[in-house]
Amino acid sequence: MYPAQLALATVLQAYLGLSDDSAIEALTTDRRWEMVLDCQGAEQALFSKGTLVGSRAWLIENDSG
Repeated sequence: MYPAQLALATVLQAYLGLSDDSAIEALTTDRRWEMVLDCQGAEQALFSKGTLVGSRAWLIENDSG
């Protein structure tokens, strides 16, 4: 997994208004997500729900805007 893929998944999740569980499911079941995140044919998600939640918390804590 690359940080850019995690960031892009976070953007997609927010844009589509998906829950964390739905976003993780989309990583392995939605071919559009697989194409955008360059993980075609992956049998497991690129990262776990905990990683997704933790990265979002880090982004919120470190927002300098």
